[in-house]
Order: sequence, then structure tokens, then C-alpha cells
Amino acid sequence: MKSDSNDGDPSSMTGTIDRWLQLAELAKLFGLSEESIKRLAKSHGFPLRRLTPYATPGALESELIPWLKAQPLVGQPIRLNRHAKSPRKTLRKRPNE
Repeated sequence: MKSDSNDGDPSSMTGTIDRWLQLAELAKLFGLSEESIKRLAKSHGFPLRRLTPYATPGALESELIPWLKAQPLVGQPIRLNRHAKSPRKTLRKRPNE
């Protein structure tokens, strides 16, 4: 029987490595301030946590994807054809009386 040296390593089972992203990296990734990321964690369940009481907050990459997929879509859809003209209202001229 062949023994694998990575038997207990979870990354060997999935073939991926789950990266820890610190607060500063998360802020840069999402294009937000660190305070905004903290606000998302407090009010919208963003998976931000500390590994130890004095550690820098962060999140695992694998926790971000399910959180992002669970968020509602916001805003108007982007037009596929940039040159398509939107319908314009035409002004009616008043008849001269």
C-alpha cells in the first residue's frame, strides 16, 4: 500500500490551496476602504474574522465566493450595444392660435 505524505492536508483533496486574505488585501480586491469592509462584515455578513484575538482580520478565499453569490444584483443592466440609441421623447409643437 502506497502512503501519501499529504493525507491530512485538505488542499491535497481538492487540488486547491485556500488562501488567507488580510483586511488590506480585501479592501484592495473589492476597491473599498478597510472601514467599508468592516461595515460589510457587521451589516451584511461579510466573512471577516480574526484567527487570534490580536491578529489582523481577514477571510479565506473559499468563504468569499459563496458570500458574493448570495448577494443581490444591484443597479441597471449594462447595455450590450453601446451605439444603440435610447428612445427619445419628442416635443409637440403647440398650434398657433
